[in-house]
Amino acid sequence: MTAAGCDHNRINTLTREALAAQGLVMGEDYESLSVIFPAQKTGCAWAGLGSVPGPYTWINLYGTAGGLGVLGHEFGRNLGLGHQGRSMCTDGDLVDCTSNGTSAKSLMGGGGPAAGFSAPEMIRAGWLSGSEAVEVDASGTYTLRSLHGAGEGTRALDIPMGEDRLVVEYRHAAGTLDGAIEGVHAYRVPKGAYGSSALIDMTEANKTVANDAATDADAITAVTDPASMVSVAVVSSGGGKATVKVSLDGEKLTAAPSAGKTADANPAPAPEHTGSDTDAGDGAADATEVRSGGSAPAEDTTDLAATGGGSNTVPLAATGTLLVAAGAGALVMMRRRRRA
Repeated sequence: MTAAGCDHNRINTLTREALAAQGLVMGEDYESLSVIFPAQKTGCAWAGLGSVPGPYTWINLYGTAGGLGVLGHEFGRNLGLGHQGRSMCTDGDLVDCTSNGTSAKSLMGGGGPAAGFSAPEMIRAGWLSGSEAVEVDASGTYTLRSLHGAGEGTRALDIPMGEDRLVVEYRHAAGTLDGAIEGVHAYRVPKGAYGSSALIDMTEANKTVANDAATDADAITAVTDPASMVSVAVVSSGGGKATVKVSLDGEKLTAAPSAGKTADANPAPAPEHTGSDTDAGDGAADATEVRSGGSAPAEDTTDLAATGGGSNTVPLAATGTLLVAAGAGALVMMRRRRRA
């Protein structure tokens, strides 16, 4: 890697040339390429880069296991996901909201290794089926199971809200995920751009990795958008499921007195990956993205997003991944499915 320094394009080119010398060709033998290398060899100022969306990631290890977490974050960038923001909304009124930092409910925000992806991000990636992410077209009462973990049932509600969408999920401990997250959470999806969703937060308590706030500190109880005549209220929440009431006809709903405070008596189910396909929808540009410069890989003209050295994200395991040790670096290639 010393021959390329911190030039990500040069690193990519040299890596693909080395693979081609072994008979492995991009687009024929593999679809995605992640180059992992030690920071001591490059002196890069970033921990990771990812094409947004696209097939390439560069992971600059700082000598700790956290480098694999950066890989998970940059994989999200390849899917077209942005840094998930946090939107402070006064008294649950979605007309009066201000941007305030990032969400702690996703590895694309400040959620750390145990948060995984949020519901709108999973919808963006195509990981939730139609029965798991229900598009609400009528007022009614809906039951949600936990977003992560094994089992069947509705994991998210996808609600029309004018030009935007409102995605509602229920979070509950599931294996290694969501041990510090509990309750019903809501996200604004601007103009259907699920990769650019923002957490709706009604309190200043915002649960983060670094604080000791209650696990359901920023869970919603009721939110209303008068402009689109949409209102959502939590009837009950806890123990692995939640009941949510949705109005699409202008009725302003209020939460039940005990909403979100049900005792957690159920053990956490095992984690589950709910799908594998991706779509080619919205990108998720934000201020951290930089246009790749220099001599870029011939087939790659997508944006890049950088992850700083302090990022705290979760590694992802993907079926069909090939890990190849190569001198001071390592290559992670997503194998292309050959057709008979």
